[in-house]
Amino acid sequence: MWRDRLESSMQVTDHEIALLVEETDGFSFAYLKELFLSAMVRWIRTRAPGGMYASLREQLETLRAQMRTDPRPTPATPKLE
Repeated sequence: MWRDRLESSMQVTDHEIALLVEETDGFSFAYLKELFLSAMVRWIRTRAPGGMYASLREQLETLRAQMRTDPRPTPATPKLE
C-alpha cells in the first residue's frame, strides 16, 4: 500500500519486496520502520532511479551489524599499579 504512494523512482518491485521479507525475518516492527526510514534518507541524498532497493539493502546490513553488537557496557579495566 505505501509503495503506491511513492514516486516511481522510489518504488521497489514485488520480487525485491519478497527478498526483503525473507531477509528481515525476526525483525521487530521498530527495526522494520528504522530500515525503511533510514533507507529513504539514504535514497533522498542520491535520488538514484531504482536506487531505493539498493538503499534498503545497505541499510539492512547496517541494522544487522547493530543487532549483533552487544549493548552491555564494557566493564572498566582495573588499573595496574
